[in-house]
Amino acid sequence: EQLDLSEKELKQEHTRVLSAKDPNAPHNITHYSYKELCFKLDPAVEQMCTHFDMEGNLLHHEDEGGRQILAAKAQAEEAARRAAENAQMGASGEEAGEGALHRNQFNFSDRACQTATPPLREREIATQPPPSMVFGNTATLCEIFDAYTE
Repeated sequence: EQLDLSEKELKQEHTRVLSAKDPNAPHNITHYSYKELCFKLDPAVEQMCTHFDMEGNLLHHEDEGGRQILAAKAQAEEAARRAAENAQMGASGEEAGEGALHRNQFNFSDRACQTATPPLREREIATQPPPSMVFGNTATLCEIFDAYTE
């Protein structure tokens, strides 16, 4: 949906000025000085505003370490898929033989008299962390203006 403008309106220039000042930043921040035992006005106000922040790891698919990690992920997905198939096959097999209950008649002990052995609840695997790099950058007023005019 674009407005239909006349030739006069199309040729009219609009001037905008970009500034690095944050209009929402407070102008009167005070901090308590334990040395002087009073509140002091902080003249420097933080003008930076973060619009998007995301932490993550970059994996290069042509690098040896990246290939190893991607192969490990593929193996884990394949194992999960096979486990789901086996569980589905087992569930359908149980339904067919539901009435047949087989016990070891020579070494049978009642369930109530057995000692409960809690199963292993957690199994942790330590892997090598992928190679990562911290990236940061700042934008000056000149860079913003140049990018805006392009």
